[in-house]
Amino acid sequence: MSTPPDEALRTRISELEARVGRLEEEGERAERREDSERTPPDPGPEQTGHTPAETAESETAAIGPASPDPARQADDDDPYWVLAGLEDRYPDDDVVLYGGTMSTDGGGYRWQYGLPTQTVLDGDFADAAPALSALAHPVRLALLQAVLTGTHATADLAALPGLGTSGQVYHHLNQLSSAGWLRSPRRGRWEVPGERTIPLLALVMAATT
Repeated sequence: MSTPPDEALRTRISELEARVGRLEEEGERAERREDSERTPPDPGPEQTGHTPAETAESETAAIGPASPDPARQADDDDPYWVLAGLEDRYPDDDVVLYGGTMSTDGGGYRWQYGLPTQTVLDGDFADAAPALSALAHPVRLALLQAVLTGTHATADLAALPGLGTSGQVYHHLNQLSSAGWLRSPRRGRWEVPGERTIPLLALVMAATT
């Protein structure tokens, strides 16, 4: 009995993805050997988290090294201390704001971004579909979590349990990269862009609380 065309095509795609995954792993192993033979370079601005970010309409978005500031500690008596500060700055406007900090081995991130509420409402919500769709898969979310917590090599990501074949993992990594949630500064290595780190954590927190 002949194989249906659609099934044959899916089989062929799966084989190609697996082959690409194997090639990627071989490239990563070769790159590791090269890295072990040379002295690592000094960390640049991207690694230390000092890269400047864009400015939003109503708030400044910034990336920099995370450092505690005692003068900015929350008032324990006011559970809405963030909103109080927002209202002090924009007493006549409705504003949507998110922010946060994250420490890393190379420094850290401090990020906040805000827009007038009406600006958000006037935009086309459908424009968010590509970025949100890329997150709508448990394997992709697991990959992002692994990258954020220190697993960066393709081979190491493909070796994590429960994520499918190396070809499938490679496919998911490319989908996340196309949507801007991941980038590959060099072959076989992945990272979440600094300007997407806090937004990603904010989205996950909003979806799970």
